[in-house]
Amino acid sequence: KSCLGRMGGARGLVRPGGLLVVADAFRWNPEVTPRELWLDPEGLASLLRPDFEFLEEMETYAAERPEPARTVVDALHASIWRRRA
Repeated sequence: KSCLGRMGGARGLVRPGGLLVVADAFRWNPEVTPRELWLDPEGLASLLRPDFEFLEEMETYAAERPEPARTVVDALHASIWRRRA
């Protein structure tokens, strides 16, 4: 949430009119992140809406190879946002 909070605002990292793409599997580990801090697509939207206009969402995939003989593919929820002027 703190990283996303830096994207907009007076000193935001995304310039007005710029695009922000967020892709996440929204799978959380309670051993790492307490449940009350979990973010879902609706929570993401509520964080971004003050400074960003929602443009599009889609499902996409990411592949990683944690070991040479194994590939892991994750389904990701992706959304595209434009920073308000």
